[in-house]
Amino acid sequence: MISTAHMYALCVAWVGGWGLVFFSFPEVVCRIFRLKNPTPNRLKLIKIIGAVELAIVFVASLGYALIGFQ
Repeated sequence: MISTAHMYALCVAWVGGWGLVFFSFPEVVCRIFRLKNPTPNRLKLIKIIGAVELAIVFVASLGYALIGFQ
């Protein structure tokens, strides 16, 4: 069986990884989702989505560090 700590680490890697890609490389995200000509507004929106994902991962990690696994 997979423990809670292992599952949490896997989820942090998955969501944090996608958040980092969305925030750092919005053009790559457009290519992955097959958007041919991304507008500057769309690239800005993708960066915002990545920043929100990274913030959620950070707050969740901080919460688990303070409260602990139960």
